[in-house]
Formats: sequence, structure tokens, C-alpha cells
Amino acid sequence: MHLLDNYFKTLLCTETTTADDVIDMMVRKLGFEDGKKAKRYFALYESNGVSIGKQIAVSDLILPVQERCSKIVFKIKLFMHSLFSTSDQAVVRMTYIQAVHAVVSEGIQVSKDKACELAAIQLAVRFGDHDPDIHLSGFITDRIFEYVPRAVLRENRADAIESEVYRFHQMLDISEYDDEIGNADDDFPLEAENRRKTEFMKCYVATLREYSCCFGAARFSVTKQYFWPKLPNKLIVAITYGGILILKPPRMNLMKEYKLKMIYRWGFKPKVNFYFQLKKQSGGGEDVFTFETEEGRIISDLLTEYAIALVAEIKDSAKKKKENSRRQKEKAAARRAKEEKEAEEREKEKEREKESQVAEELKVPVAVDIMVKKDIESASQSSRRSSVASSSTSPARRLSRLSVSSIASRGSHRSESLPPPPVPAPPPSPGLSPTPESKKTFIEKDSIRLIAEATENEQKETSNESKESKNDDEALAATKIAALFKGYALRRDLLSMEDDMAAVQLQAAFRGYMVRAEIVKALEGENTNMRRAIRKSLSSQVEAITSAAAQDVSEDSDGDGGPPLPPLPPRFSSDMDAEEASAFEAD
Repeated sequence: MHLLDNYFKTLLCTETTTADDVIDMMVRKLGFEDGKKAKRYFALYESNGVSIGKQIAVSDLILPVQERCSKIVFKIKLFMHSLFSTSDQAVVRMTYIQAVHAVVSEGIQVSKDKACELAAIQLAVRFGDHDPDIHLSGFITDRIFEYVPRAVLRENRADAIESEVYRFHQMLDISEYDDEIGNADDDFPLEAENRRKTEFMKCYVATLREYSCCFGAARFSVTKQYFWPKLPNKLIVAITYGGILILKPPRMNLMKEYKLKMIYRWGFKPKVNFYFQLKKQSGGGEDVFTFETEEGRIISDLLTEYAIALVAEIKDSAKKKKENSRRQKEKAAARRAKEEKEAEEREKEKEREKESQVAEELKVPVAVDIMVKKDIESASQSSRRSSVASSSTSPARRLSRLSVSSIASRGSHRSESLPPPPVPAPPPSPGLSPTPESKKTFIEKDSIRLIAEATENEQKETSNESKESKNDDEALAATKIAALFKGYALRRDLLSMEDDMAAVQLQAAFRGYMVRAEIVKALEGENTNMRRAIRKSLSSQVEAITSAAAQDVSEDSDGDGGPPLPPLPPRFSSDMDAEEASAFEAD
């Protein structure tokens, strides 16, 4: 199986091998990424060695076809838009080969400058960047026809064309097409070189598409047209993925273009003509564009294949968008779940920090008790030393020094082991449970106040005694110790009283709910008894009124024979049912 650049692949075929089987083998050998999609766009064609002939049907046996033609060519059949935007290197290479063949074989007419520019890109694909020591005059002179169309060579000398090609080759900058090519990893030179070739191939195809609208179009000659009187009868009908192009030979100038979405219908008469009709909203009407040609069936089938491929691409695109949307939603959901989890962890961490802080503030450190004991021992020792050393020092002065030093030392130890005390809060209102901060502040204030009062009383009692014995100092220290322990005992009692008060408040609240429930129950019972009494009284009244009315009626009928009284309304009947009785009671 031959390619358009004279490369070929050898395949093993049997008498039952069809063209479809050969396409499958070529797709696998060339290494297409999406073989199913590639099979949709490629086909086999007969060739006489000079030009490309008709397409081989997928159901035809391949061996008889090979016997009747010079060679079989594998090339692109449907130039869909996705072929020009793909990253599949096999597809890019096949598109590039077909573009070079269209230029060199003069399938697309190009100017001299455009031919030299395209030849420079082709030179870069084959030999890389420009090297002045290698790319000299005569380097491609013998094979210049592989780069430039013969029509350009007939009008210009080969060496002049070669110099112009080198000039364009020297100006090429692939960074215009791919910024990452110049930053390829030096550890993978082969991969970098393949990428450079791929980008140069894309550059060649893009340049040709910008220059001519005929690239990728299947062109068919028609002998006569029946719609445009100003146009010649012999025209070219070109079929592309976009629709139908009407070209004027020999320069293939574009005369008319009809998008595929504008066409209402198309068809053919075998070996007679091809025709199509536009939609009314696209400016068409009853007019039918008819062209005489023997290839009407091929034109119509190709246009149908383009329409089917376009629908398939739209479905694939919608499916891909749906899949991408689903993946984005899953990523967004996972990201939201992660953020929510992190937020929840932060909230839990804050709660744990708050709980630990509250627990740290509420607990009484053991270090405080140790410091109190040390203060008491130091006070006793200092009192002994002061009584022995200086009998003139008053106990009150010694007590004041002792109190100040002990309180200062306790404050310093407290500041080292505990955080600074909070700002004193106002006393809690009655009936509400005090907060831990207010409890702590109240207890500390009360303890300090009791210690200060005890110290003050002891100073007053000992102010008149200037000379006391050692037993008096010990008694004084014992009194201070008792006062300190009394303060701790009072604090413990206060905490116990607060707990008892909270329990009493809870019991009172539950007792209030129970009393209210009993009152509601009693009121419901009284309402029921009252309704029953009213119903019984009303029933007795109704019966009395009914019996009196019946007696009056009987007396009137026995007397003067006048007309009887009308019957009582049902609401006064004694045989009322439950609903009537309820209505009566409501009245």
C-alpha cells in the first residue's frame, strides 16, 4: 500500500481480503491513536502511477483491484475540521504528505513566493534548522522538483529558486507556532526532534489553508451548468467538509460557495448529472442547481459521507463536553467536601482550644498550695529570727512585712504558672448561674479580703504589745494560718452552695411544668362536665317545649276544628341525631 510521498507498506492479503480489511491493517501499522475515527476518514484509491483515480469501495476484494491498476494509494478521504486540530502525530503526518502532494503536483496553484516559503518549511521538516555550512547552492538543486511546483520552475532558474528557499529557511522561527519547542528537555533529543518536525508539518498545512480554500477539497469536472448564465458551462464542483464550492478553471478561482447547513437536498441521475437545492431561509426556492457529469453518484455519496461524519463529530463533541462537565462537577464536589472537612476540623480545633482554656482557668493549681505552705513556713522562721535579733520590733510591723512578702511571692508564683487573671466581672444577677470567670474572680476577692481582715485584726490586737515572747509570735503565725485555711474553706463552701442553688433552680423549673400540666388537665375536666350539664339542661328544655306545643295542638283540634299548627322544625325535635345536637348546642 503506497502513500503520497512514495513510501509504502507491505501487507499480507488473501483472496477474501477486502478494502475494509486493508484499511484496518494500515491504521494499525501507521500507529493512529484513535483507529476507529481514523478509519472513518481514510480510504483506498486506484492510481496509474501518475494521477489518483477513483475510490475503492470498502466491500471490494483487494487482489483483483491490485491486478487492474498500477498501485493502490492510502490517503485521506474526508478532510474534517478535527484533522487540522489534532495532536495525533500519524494524522498530522498524513495531512502534511497530502498537502505537499497538492502543491508539488499543481493540484493547488501557488505563487512563486508562496511556493518558496512552503518549500523552506518542507526543508526544515526534512533537514532541521538552517545551517550555512551545509545548506549551500547545489544542496537540493537536483531534487528541487520535490519542493517546488514545475510551473514555478518553468518560469525561474533552479538555482535562483534554491537561493530563495534558503532565504525563507533562514527566517523560519518555530517559536511562532509552539513556544514549548525551544524549551524541550535536552535529556530527550529524539523526542524534541520529533516534536519540531510535527510542528513544522502543522505550519505547512496551516500556511496552505490560509492561502487556498481548495486544500482538502475533492474536485469534479462538469461539462454544463443550467443556472448561472454569466458563468462558463465547464466548471469545477469541489466538495469539502464545509459544503460545495464552485470553481472556475484553470486558476481555480472561487465563484460560489454553499455551506452544508444551507443545502436542503442533493442527488444524482446515474451517468447524467448531479443536482442540489437550497433551503428557503438560505435564499433558495424551487430552483435546483444542476450540473451535467458522469460522476454524479460519487459527488452525492461523498457529500452524504461528509454530512454523516459531521453529525458523528457533533455527537462526539457533545459526549466529550458532557464527560468533561461530569469530571469538573466531580472535582468541584471533591474540592467542596475537602473544604467543608477542613472547616469542620478547624471548628473542632477551636472548640478543643476553648475547652482546654476554660479547664485551665477553672482548675486550682497544686503549685498554689505548695507556695502557701512555703509562705507559712517562711513566716514562722522570720518571726523567730525577728524575736531573737530585735526585741524592739513590733509584731504588727513584722506581720505587715510578712503579709506583703507572702502575697507578693504568691502573686509572682501565680503569674509564672497561670495566665493573667481576667477583668473582674459584675456579680451575677439572681436566678442565673454564674460563669466560671465570675466564680473565680469572686472567690479570689473573698479570699484576699478575709486574709486582709485577719491580718488587720491581728495587727490591732498586737499593736500595744511591744515585747512578746516566742510563744506570742507562734500564736500570731498560727492565727494567720488559721485565717488562710478559713478562706479556702469559705471558698469551698461557696462553690458547694452555688451547686446546690443550681439544683434547686432545676427542681423549681420542673415543678412549675408539673403544676401547669395539672392545671390544664383540671381545666379540661371542668369544661367537659360543664358541657355535659348544659347539654342535659337544653335537652330537658327542648322536651318541655315539645310536650307543651303538642298539648296546645291537641286542644285546638278538639275545640273549633281550626287548621293544625305547622310541624316543629327539625332543630326542636327530641329525636335529634348527634350532628343536629351539636349544631343546636352551637346555636
